[in-house]
Amino acid sequence: MSSYRASLALQLALLRARLLPRFALVIVIASAIAPVLLGDTPEGGGYQALAGVGSLLVAEVAGLAAVLGGVAIAGDVSNGALRSVLLRPVPRGSYLGAVATVLVRFTAVLYVAGILAALLAVSWTVGFGDVSHEGYTILTAQEMSTFAWRLFPLPLAPLLCAPLIALAVSVVIDDQGT
Repeated sequence: MSSYRASLALQLALLRARLLPRFALVIVIASAIAPVLLGDTPEGGGYQALAGVGSLLVAEVAGLAAVLGGVAIAGDVSNGALRSVLLRPVPRGSYLGAVATVLVRFTAVLYVAGILAALLAVSWTVGFGDVSHEGYTILTAQEMSTFAWRLFPLPLAPLLCAPLIALAVSVVIDDQGT
């Protein structure tokens, strides 16, 4: 098995064992559902509610991903995982590549889970109707649906940069551990 795959398997196991990623996932799902359930969105105004939740999710996931990226190396140093890796002949690049891969994938999972939770909450509570202003229909629900599905992936690229920047800062600052 290559050193990258071994490091990737280790990072996935560490991610599943940590509490912070689970906490982040619960927070993202809860904050995607709560504004829909507690808001005063009119019947059929699901796209308006979804836009509000989407902007909240982008900021929230970016912050959580930055925290996860920042503590990734520090957590490995504190629990001894990095020491056990450094005792074996594992190249630094493959180890950091595995950490970055896991962080980017988990960030994407956080965003998608939040969007799906918001979609379910909106469809169960207020539903999706035509987009109109003062009685004039601007977009039908079908047209808006097609447009909305194209918008959801747009924040992913900058969101996936947040954990990588935090990981890079963590590596540069914590040069004793890496």
